[in-house]
Amino acid sequence: MSVDSHLLNIIKVISNVTDAFTTALFLADPKNESLTLQSYYSLSKNVIPRVQFGYGDGMVGWVAKNNKPIIANQFDRDTTTLQFYSADEDIKSFMAVPLPRGKGVLSVDSKHKYIFTEKSQKLLLGFADLVVHETEVSVLQAKERLYDRILNLHYQADRIGQQTRDFNDYLINILTLCLSFTRAEMGFVAFLSSPEPDAKYSLPALIGTIKSNLQRQQFSAEKGLVGWIFRKRKPLVLERIGQEPRKSYLFTPEEPFKGFNAFLGIPCLLQDFIPGVMGFTSYSKCTWETEEIDALLSIGQRIVLTKMSMQG
Repeated sequence: MSVDSHLLNIIKVISNVTDAFTTALFLADPKNESLTLQSYYSLSKNVIPRVQFGYGDGMVGWVAKNNKPIIANQFDRDTTTLQFYSADEDIKSFMAVPLPRGKGVLSVDSKHKYIFTEKSQKLLLGFADLVVHETEVSVLQAKERLYDRILNLHYQADRIGQQTRDFNDYLINILTLCLSFTRAEMGFVAFLSSPEPDAKYSLPALIGTIKSNLQRQQFSAEKGLVGWIFRKRKPLVLERIGQEPRKSYLFTPEEPFKGFNAFLGIPCLLQDFIPGVMGFTSYSKCTWETEEIDALLSIGQRIVLTKMSMQG
């Protein structure tokens, strides 16, 4: 069961125990001093999913800013002032408590007056502890799964290096492995023809959903997203790309595919020289963790060393 499902189950229990009209969990972003509605259970159709607002905005924002609980048993304001309703719901009571360690806010409201007491507040604070425990455990479990994937990536890369003698076959196999790791739809490896400043690059390996004659062409390292990586010698992570071809092409404005949504470019570095680039594109949304990018940088260096070993 996912962390969101676990949280929703806890939220439903809170709603039943407190007889709430709406129970809402807001997670904090301390860097931006903002709150996001992460999960909720409500009898209302006017709750705004994933709404964001700042510390100090409304009663929920006040709780986050001051790290203090609040009970309003004669709530006489328009419900939209709470920041997460799109229309008034004639709420009569409201209660909210801060999550431990500034993690966010947990709130309940009701259409009845004087329904929330100090006992209710203590109960809600106990649920707040449970929510934070659940989220922290889920984060740790997600990290464990990520590290398992990274270890498997390196293990499989080792096997490919040991079992493959032809460098072109090696490139296809290692690129296929990395494409699966990134969850992207197309992958390629680009190599410069020489270390000269005006050298062009070609694409010895290209796999995925796009079929084209790009492997028979050479491209300028002064243009496109791939050229940017050759020049800057660092990864390029674009999780959402604009659709303007002049701004978002990989190799050349005339390339036979357009409209990809995400791009990850990894330099294949050898000390201060970058002979190659490994890239991945997707037409759907993709996000990549820092640890994933670091793992792919290691694979990129391995590709260069393998090329030197196999081709001299």
